[in-house]
Amino acid sequence: MTVVRWDRVPSEFHYLRDAVEACGETRVTLFDPTVRRHVPLIETASEEQLDFIRSAKDQVERREDRLQIEKWCENPAQKRPSVRTAIWHIQGMLFLFDQLDGHQLEVFDEDFDDD
Repeated sequence: MTVVRWDRVPSEFHYLRDAVEACGETRVTLFDPTVRRHVPLIETASEEQLDFIRSAKDQVERREDRLQIEKWCENPAQKRPSVRTAIWHIQGMLFLFDQLDGHQLEVFDEDFDDD
């Protein structure tokens, strides 16, 4: 379970809580040696987790909150560690929304040439 101090998050974004808590750490992808790549949560999430993610994404779109959430994440009123932890997990949820839409950035590309 994710340890987010929801009293540090603006109340208008508390509807993200179920998805954030159901998914836990979403920003760190683990290397799976069987497929020889880092596998994001969106590929391994349970149906229940996917339902929470879709529901939260739909609410963000319906409320048109994405920009407000991003602004809060970039410049919170408080800079406490508990606020930064909340931001980390909420931004992770926004990244999952993007992955659902197919806007995933390939972080580890085996074809990357660094000349």
